[in-house]
Amino acid sequence: KELLRDVCESLIHFNEYEIFHEAMAKDGFYEDGIPLHKAIATVAKTNILTPSNIEKLKNLENSINNIKSSIQDLDELTEEAPDEFLDPLLSTIMLDPVILPSSKTIIDRTTIAQHLLNEETDPFNRQPLTSNMLTPAVELKEKITAWLKEKGV
Repeated sequence: KELLRDVCESLIHFNEYEIFHEAMAKDGFYEDGIPLHKAIATVAKTNILTPSNIEKLKNLENSINNIKSSIQDLDELTEEAPDEFLDPLLSTIMLDPVILPSSKTIIDRTTIAQHLLNEETDPFNRQPLTSNMLTPAVELKEKITAWLKEKGV
């Protein structure tokens, strides 16, 4: 019970950060919310947490489910997305495209940020690269945003 309480309190602590909700929705551990749903049911049944904290967990669960649903919508749209909207490494729709200075490749910021954590090089030509060298692809981002809006996402 103590461990469950501690885990739930940690979730409540991070609940105020939208980026945490997004990370939970994208994480494979979340498994359509089954572990979190069971945890909420258990703490509610055993009165391990206060009613207000249980409500916060339920709000977190709803938020994560909404984000997960929108991620699934994006995954389905990937099939019909123009090639220029797709990340060249992951083949996912780019939400924040950036231009790599040496190869001139356009890639999603999250993809290249992940790569740069391991190796500070352009993955397409191995030239030195840091995050402050990235240039936003503003026009492409506007086109992607308009296309997604047109598709209802």
